[in-house]
Amino acid sequence: YLQSTASDVAIAGFNEFTKLFSSKCKPLFVIHDALIIDASTEHLDAITRYVNTGFNVPKLGNFPLKIKEFNDHE
Repeated sequence: YLQSTASDVAIAGFNEFTKLFSSKCKPLFVIHDALIIDASTEHLDAITRYVNTGFNVPKLGNFPLKIKEFNDHE
């Protein structure tokens, strides 16, 4: 019986991301399968590179990620 596998992968991915980028962004909150962060535009390239590689889970594979940028003027 498997339930919430995708949610578990999302939480594990958010955990890895926040550890790797702890000095570059501030996690604000999680909405289901989205991690909302506050990050300076100077770190956007590094964050985008990370997102473009996806999140690898041993024995399950690589899970794609995507990024959507919002700014104060939207």
